Order: sequence, then structure tokens, then C-alpha cells
Amino acid sequence: MKYTALCYVFLLFLLPYVASYRYLKLALQWPTGVCANRKCVKNTHRTDFGIHGLWPQNRIGYPFKCTNSALNLTLINNLIPGLTTSWSSLFFQQDSVFWSHEWSEHGTCSEHVLDQHAYFQLALNMKNFADLPGALTRANIRPSNTTLYNTARFSAAIKGQISINATPELTCANPTVLTEVRLCLIYNGTSFINCPYAGNCLRNPTVRFLQPPT
Repeated sequence: MKYTALCYVFLLFLLPYVASYRYLKLALQWPTGVCANRKCVKNTHRTDFGIHGLWPQNRIGYPFKCTNSALNLTLINNLIPGLTTSWSSLFFQQDSVFWSHEWSEHGTCSEHVLDQHAYFQLALNMKNFADLPGALTRANIRPSNTTLYNTARFSAAIKGQISINATPELTCANPTVLTEVRLCLIYNGTSFINCPYAGNCLRNPTVRFLQPPT
């Protein structure tokens, strides 16, 4: 009986971390950087950041596969043109497989706040609102296969974007090639906040923002 009670208390403590979340993370991938380190099947010539996912997060870890809810494409039918442009897969031939994966793994954990349509609409809206290419161009940071950019300056250029005004998380591979910019948002996704983790790019003084192939 005592053991059962202790298990119940432990589960009550653990529940907020596996069934809810504290903030959202919008992962925007730079295809050229990603495909420089992994074999991509398409979109290798893309010249804009693409959405990787919108991920519920906790202070420690993140919830995943919170329900058995499957993606219903008819519910997001009017979003498909925008998703095909902004949330296209690098590794799946069919983009819908990618969207279904992201919904199953991550979207189900915010379903009590964002239904399927709201989840995908929010990702599209905030990606466009952030305007990463514009923020970087205004800071004179452009894709290049020869230029090394100061990592702190790269991060500051994104934070300095008036629509963001929050510290991003920068993800690199090999070990200085930029692969993703991750932006953190409040619980309902309506505004940006500082990401608690600056990302592994900040371990190095410079970052490479590779130019897409022509």
C-alpha cells in the first residue's frame, strides 16, 4: 500500500512534464546546411528557411506522442499550399508524411491548446512574421561558402529583428555549419521569448551560413 502511494505521488509529479508543456519552439531549418551533412531527397536548392517543426517544450525535456490523434489532412486543406512552400520535407518524398510525423510526435502534445488547423497555421504565421532572411540581410549577413560570420553577431541579428526581439537557439553541424534557427514562443505561440538554450553553434566563435547550390 505504501509503495502504491509513493508511485501515485511520483506520477503526479511527473505528469506536468509528460502531458503538458511550458513553451513552444519553432525550428526553422536551413536546407543547404542540413543537406551538407545528411543525404536529402529534395529541396536541396531552397533559398529560404523551411519549417522543421513546432515543438512543445518543458524546462527539462519535452513531451512527445501525447495522444493517438492522427493528422486529418481535410482539416488543414486550405493550409496545404502554404505548407508545401514553407514546411516541405528534405527527407520524405511526400510532404504529408512529414507533417503527419511532426503532428504525431509533437503536435499532439499541444492539442489541448492548438487543434490541428491552429497548430499548422501558427507555425506558418510565426515563420513568416519572424522573416529570418530579412533580419539577416539587414545585418549584412548573406549565404556564402567562403565567409565566416561571428556567431554572437549572427544571433544578435536575429534577436534585433523587431518582430522577434528574443534570443534564438542556433544549431550547427560539423561543427560550425548552420543547420537550424530555433525560435521560442510563449505557451499559446502568440509572441516570442528568449530561448533558454543558446544552441551548440555558440560553442564556436564563427558560423558558416552556406550558400544554396545554383
